[in-house]
Amino acid sequence: MTIADAKQELKSYKHNLEYIKAKQQDIKEFRTRLESTVKPPTDMPGGGGDPKRFENDMAKLIDLQNEHSAFWLETERLRINIERKISNLQQPYKNILYMRYINWWSLEKIALVMSYSCKHVYRIHGTALYEYSKRC
Repeated sequence: MTIADAKQELKSYKHNLEYIKAKQQDIKEFRTRLESTVKPPTDMPGGGGDPKRFENDMAKLIDLQNEHSAFWLETERLRINIERKISNLQQPYKNILYMRYINWWSLEKIALVMSYSCKHVYRIHGTALYEYSKRC
């Protein structure tokens, strides 16, 4: 695995999390729209909406939720795999990669927390990516 491949693998977790957040928002908005515009069908005259439309919209909501759940599980597997690979590294590489790609801290924040200069953290980060790519 090249360093670019390693970096892409690590970044894919964040991209997946952003996608999950967007899908959660889509589901929430669809559910709200569904609740406000579609009345559940009833047997009363004039008391309910179109049963077919209601069924179709509910099916779409369930499909969205199932798709979201499947992608969330895939992302969890990715996170577990990345964490396993990071845990095989020595310190401080382990800390740098975990804080950067699991917690999504900036390198500047990592430098502050670890009491290193930013320049030193940038160097360690590069070495950590190299070590990650070698072992994976």
